[in-house]
Amino acid sequence: VDSSDIVCIAVVPTLAEEVLAALEFRADHTVVGFMSTTRLDVIRKHAAPATKVLRAVPMPPFARRVGAIPMHPPDEAVAALFSRAGTTVEVATEDEVITLMSVTGMMAPFYASLSAAQKWAAKQGVEETASSRFVGALFHSLADNCKAQGNGFDHIVAESQTPG
Repeated sequence: VDSSDIVCIAVVPTLAEEVLAALEFRADHTVVGFMSTTRLDVIRKHAAPATKVLRAVPMPPFARRVGAIPMHPPDEAVAALFSRAGTTVEVATEDEVITLMSVTGMMAPFYASLSAAQKWAAKQGVEETASSRFVGALFHSLADNCKAQGNGFDHIVAESQTPG
């Protein structure tokens, strides 16, 4: 902490206050909380005298330098740092971070859809490795197609369907 300008705190929420209270922050520190359910006011309270305090939610794919990380409040230095490992999505309010965090609940159903599609193809006689590779590559390409969207996804729904 002493040698850092940006301090990222990534512990399970039940340990957040204990860990934060044990650290000594400087006024010029930027403190980023990665704890999913720990609110900014709690982080600010324990990070004082630091006044630049953010909340960010990295998802598992972020470890592979893909995916998105919502953060609040917007901060140029932190966004630049995180953008080296994925897509930063700066939002205006903490409630927006919480909303985007809620969307991450779609991860398990997404993977369950892949599993169901792969198992169905295998049941139809497609070799398991081939069905896994196809389903993985298909869904990867579909997700990649969505990455740069900034105006919703309705048009992709229409474009993905064969007319007639």
